[in-house]
Amino acid sequence: MNKETFKNITFEEIYLIHKRNLKYLEVRNERRTALCFSGVPGAGKTTISKQLEKELKAIRIEIDEIRDIVSKIFEQKNLEFRDNEDKYLKIKNQSYKYLEQLLKYLHKNKKNSLIILDFSLDRRYFYVQSLLDNLNYKIFSISIEADEEQLRERIKTRDSGMLDHSIYLKMLPNWINDHSVFNSQHKLDIYINTNKLTIEESTSEILQQFRAIK
Repeated sequence: MNKETFKNITFEEIYLIHKRNLKYLEVRNERRTALCFSGVPGAGKTTISKQLEKELKAIRIEIDEIRDIVSKIFEQKNLEFRDNEDKYLKIKNQSYKYLEQLLKYLHKNKKNSLIILDFSLDRRYFYVQSLLDNLNYKIFSISIEADEEQLRERIKTRDSGMLDHSIYLKMLPNWINDHSVFNSQHKLDIYINTNKLTIEESTSEILQQFRAIK
């Protein structure tokens, strides 16, 4: 089969697949808030966000999940890329473009206005802040901490998706630094250390703090 020239895929193409993984779309929740995380891979963001999704009946949006869908659609279309870096960047750009479109779609839908963004703010805070501000979402920010040794062990056992474990481990020091810089520059709503608290305890503390804020 011949390779096709790259072209963007549509919102509908991605949403048709992604919708199967989005829960609580029909739940009516007028609290227009986005729960957002700061933390490096392996800190426990996704595990905690899944617990929060269930407890709050919020719409959880995981960027890694979107990237996987975009990547598979690219493969099905047999698109041509200059190299792996070009492919990675196009998948990344397409994924965030879809995220913007999805948030606008959910805003227009006017049902469940409570969302969880299951990815880190550390390297894209101003992008996310601008996006959410334009849609009148309040941000409830959560910092997830874990020591480097524990992060390395967790990364070795996690599903690495598009990147293999060795690349995650190589990038880990940079991610830790980004997280440290972000936390030094921003005051978040709650700080959680998953080395000291279980997932259940972490979730409980977050819920208590979140529900206390009107």
